[in-house]
Amino acid sequence: MKKTIPCFSLILTLASASAFAQYTDFYQDGVYSYVGVDAGYGNIYSKPYNLVQIESGFTNPDGSNIYIPATGRSSGGFAYGLNGGYLWNANRFGFGGELAFNGYPNTQYTTSQETADVEATSVLIMAVGKYYFPGNISIALKGGGAYVVDTYDNNNTDNSQTTNNMQAAVGASIAYAITQNISINLNGHYIFGDPDADFNEGLNKPILAVMGGVSYNF
Repeated sequence: MKKTIPCFSLILTLASASAFAQYTDFYQDGVYSYVGVDAGYGNIYSKPYNLVQIESGFTNPDGSNIYIPATGRSSGGFAYGLNGGYLWNANRFGFGGELAFNGYPNTQYTTSQETADVEATSVLIMAVGKYYFPGNISIALKGGGAYVVDTYDNNNTDNSQTTNNMQAAVGASIAYAITQNISINLNGHYIFGDPDADFNEGLNKPILAVMGGVSYNF
């Protein structure tokens, strides 16, 4: 619940600014580019710890690996993003594309011995549809793909491996234009995947991020 408070605060800030600031409509038809920076909450979803067995670094007499049951899991925390794109605006509608790089907090499993982690970064390639309301508030819907780099790091065995995947992704944002060129925004994206995929493969994990940020239009 505490993690949602900053998001609601940003929404209230957007609404208050729109309601009480001296009204100037910054919307214009035309084509423009933008860059932005975001920070907020992210989570890599994976199996509950009681369903996970992690390599211990030891083997049975027959040579097979010995696995240790996980005793806990921590996930969710600070996420960040950098984005840029272009929009073609006409009659308060905007259409275009966006490229974004995002980093997410580790999902970590603990065992009776050590820890094992899944780390992830993504590059989102999204089509964007946007509508500009009078009062300098806009909303956008996004859809496309994510190039996700997962790293699995098992401290029990010093085993680390990296996998690359293309996964479907969707997103949405709400923004308030402070000036003709500067906007503050609240945005989120979800990368589709399989939370039940084997943990030690680090493949196809779903990822959620909700972030606030600032963008500059030019």
